[in-house]
Amino acid sequence: MASNELLQGLVEATLAGSAAILLVLVLRRPLRRAFGARAAYALWLLAPLAILATLLPAATVDVGRTQVAQALVLPPVFAAPAAPAQGGLDGSSLLLGLWLFGAAASAAWLWRTQIAFRRSLGPLLPHGDALRAQATNAGLPATLGLWHPQVVLPADFETRFDAVQQALVLAHERRHIARRDAWANAAAALLRCLFWFDPLFHLAAARMRHDQELACDADVLAAHPRQRRHYGDALLNAQLALQTAPLGCHFGFGHPLKERIAMLASSVSTTRRRAGSGVLLCMLLGGGYAAWAAQPAVPVAVPADGIAADIVLRVDEEAPRALRIVSEADKPFSLKTDAGGKHFAIAGTVSRIEHQGQPALALKMDIDEDGKRIAAPSLVVLSGKPAAVQLGSEIQAKDGSKAFKGLRLDVTLTDASASSQTLSVKPAPTKSDTLQPGQVLDESRALHPPRYPADALKEGKTGVTVLVVAIDAQGGVIDVKVERSSGDARLDVAAQEAAEKWRFNPAMKQGQPVAGKVRVPVEFAMDEPADAQVGERPARIAATMPPAYPAAAKKQGISGNVVLLVDVDARGKPTRVTIQQSSPAGVFDAAALDAVRQWRFEPALKQGQPVAGRVRVPLGFGPQGGAGNGSDFYSQPTADARGS
Repeated sequence: MASNELLQGLVEATLAGSAAILLVLVLRRPLRRAFGARAAYALWLLAPLAILATLLPAATVDVGRTQVAQALVLPPVFAAPAAPAQGGLDGSSLLLGLWLFGAAASAAWLWRTQIAFRRSLGPLLPHGDALRAQATNAGLPATLGLWHPQVVLPADFETRFDAVQQALVLAHERRHIARRDAWANAAAALLRCLFWFDPLFHLAAARMRHDQELACDADVLAAHPRQRRHYGDALLNAQLALQTAPLGCHFGFGHPLKERIAMLASSVSTTRRRAGSGVLLCMLLGGGYAAWAAQPAVPVAVPADGIAADIVLRVDEEAPRALRIVSEADKPFSLKTDAGGKHFAIAGTVSRIEHQGQPALALKMDIDEDGKRIAAPSLVVLSGKPAAVQLGSEIQAKDGSKAFKGLRLDVTLTDASASSQTLSVKPAPTKSDTLQPGQVLDESRALHPPRYPADALKEGKTGVTVLVVAIDAQGGVIDVKVERSSGDARLDVAAQEAAEKWRFNPAMKQGQPVAGKVRVPVEFAMDEPADAQVGERPARIAATMPPAYPAAAKKQGISGNVVLLVDVDARGKPTRVTIQQSSPAGVFDAAALDAVRQWRFEPALKQGQPVAGRVRVPLGFGPQGGAGNGSDFYSQPTADARGS
């Protein structure tokens, strides 16, 4: 176990033990008055129970279930190189070393005290079933020994106590042996050594031994109820144990004797003692559970090659729920939950991929609500970096306040296998690497649309391939690379082949066109079967303008996609524009709608005549990464391949 984990466990045990001791110190006297001395003595069990409770496994983070929507892919944040390991001991190791030294010194001191007391007694001679010391020691009579405890009497035992008192003293010490009180004293000494730095444990040991003697007095008086006066005289004749053995039980322990003498005049009925036992049991169980429950919840352990998904689920304005999924790469997982009166089920997989030259994680999910599929989002994020998924939007209440209506997931994926790896810093892109704001020329895209591979079309494969296209100052294509795969190599190749034939509007700098790079998403999607008759075609885009990138999304570096459905009349004018799909919901919707409403379209043709039709328009929004500061963004229509 690491030194910081040991130190954390020590702190938790100290807090739990100290809290239990304070509680016992407050309750011991009221409990003794109500239920007798034995109940007060037994209450000291609460301290070790609280400490032991912290050693039990803490509660793990619950795994629940949920609902989702489209995916938000956050831009990667590159990690700095790991700092080189520093020589020497860290702070936690030094503190643990100090603690061990203090514990060893405390144990040595207590052992020395025990040995010194034993040596002060001199030779011990048999005296019936007890032992007699050769000295009139102030700590006698007493019970000494753990494995074979024996009563040790002072040399003047017969002269100091009369016959009745002698019998009562021996009954007292034998009761210590029967109850194994020496072991309780040994446990108290062990706790004093382990928690030598906490004065409460030293105070508790003295108070516990006083309650121990009171409980033993109560047992003896219960067996000899008519001998209270003689027992009081025996207490007065006993010399107070100014020097005691840490593991011994001394008849004269405790100063002053007033409390022990006063107890002789009181008695507790059998009914009250039984009630006290029930109250004590509840207090011990409740205190132990409270100490265990106070430990911070421990997340489900992640195997060395596993992947953890920490999810915070919010439904409408309800309180969030923290969930955790632990899975292996490419192995299916599932979880379920009830929220807002509905039942949600999520099934999916997490895969290790490469994203923009960095190791990343891809999370694919299928979301069911009351048994019906409502979404199939995908996330691509770096290990340990947060992402968000939401389905719904903000609504305005009657009082003017805004509230979210729907479901939101904040997801953080952590790859345990990558925790020990060091990621190198990716240098800021040079001028030639800067992704420029630019668009595919409409005429070029119309002449060379992406061709849907026949076999992929037959299999119903769909997806979005994100390309990075290097262009020269004239808008010609120099190189095309796949930045993010659609998940099907055939679609990626088709997208590359089409992009190599396109021409672009290059970016301008100081009024002059310059070379650069452009990010182009290419979507492959299924359409309704097209009519192959001559003179018929669907409506299509004629002229576009780029949407404005929302300032808030730009500031936060958020990227996403919006898919619009545009109703076009026979004149090519958009009459109705609606959102079919949005990720993240509500972030880019307004910008997309404002832009597309100003586009020009070619109407659909039927029997050679223009008629009303519908166009599906996918738009991509994302950071360009220019100048290495994330200040340049693109927002442009996605090149579209249709299959039917």
